[in-house]
Amino acid sequence: MDTICPESNRLGAYIEGSLAGRPRERFEVHLRTCGECLSAVAWNVRVGKLLAAPARRWRVPSAIAAAVLAGLGFVAWREGRWSAASVRLTGPGGTEVALVSGDEIGAGRGGILRMQDGTTVSVQGEASLRLLAPCPGERLRLRMEAGEAGFDVLHGERGVVVETPRGTARVLGTRFRVRLWPGFPRSGGGVLEVSVEEGRVRVASPEGVEVVAYAGTRAFIPAGGRPLLEVMTPRTDPSAVRPALDLFVGSLRRGDPSGAALALVFLRNLGEPACAAARERFLDRSRPATERAEGFVLWREIDPAGAREALSRVDPHVEPDLAAALSSWPAEGW
Repeated sequence: MDTICPESNRLGAYIEGSLAGRPRERFEVHLRTCGECLSAVAWNVRVGKLLAAPARRWRVPSAIAAAVLAGLGFVAWREGRWSAASVRLTGPGGTEVALVSGDEIGAGRGGILRMQDGTTVSVQGEASLRLLAPCPGERLRLRMEAGEAGFDVLHGERGVVVETPRGTARVLGTRFRVRLWPGFPRSGGGVLEVSVEEGRVRVASPEGVEVVAYAGTRAFIPAGGRPLLEVMTPRTDPSAVRPALDLFVGSLRRGDPSGAALALVFLRNLGEPACAAARERFLDRSRPATERAEGFVLWREIDPAGAREALSRVDPHVEPDLAAALSSWPAEGW
């Protein structure tokens, strides 16, 4: 059960400037050891710089409060933006930079994000992330728009939050990976995958539907869908291919891009066994042309180069039914 700091009732007075003298001094000493209260002060200072409503008048200038926070070693201010002084990015070439809220780690950049407490985020090259100012009770908040990143979060009172277009992952301490898969067709949808190696992760959809993923499980949220859990399957286990293949084919026939996108995630995670099943379905001349075309669509998503090479050998004069079935599947899906 979460506990509330007994000193938190002084936060409002401290932020507004009505806490003075020795009570103020004692509270600032408390801030050096209480991450919850310190985070709340940082958040209120940030919000105070954004709000200009007459009903919320600040007795302590934001710059003074920010200076107090910086003196405590928690935040720095640069052009009005929050900066976690302990958040640094080490790029592929070994260069290291400090990050502030709003900074982006663009696709093709990658690197290792490190915090002073030992928490690390391994950002894959295709990932696109942005550092956000943490809310009260948080030590790190990121927004991921694409790609994949691995998180090794040391346990602590304040959490780590990863926002994505498909949902949000929230942890206190664990090892997990977050990946945004492209949709099917690629022009829409997408699937959030959160795989947990240690600990547990709360995964919530944009609508607020939540599941808890434990070590050895994965949580998925397709576009417009509810979160679901799956026990991790070894990539070399061919027995898992058939259910995922049936889901993919069924989604194609129903015209369900979200279901197809989810099935594609399962199949891509299975690797070569899934690719082999797609090849077999396409190359098996005893199958109906529509089934062979479905196999090609899957093969194209998993192994585009191999599928294109095989397609180049299809003679529409020799196999007109197959050519007609394939023509109904443009490059980007239906």
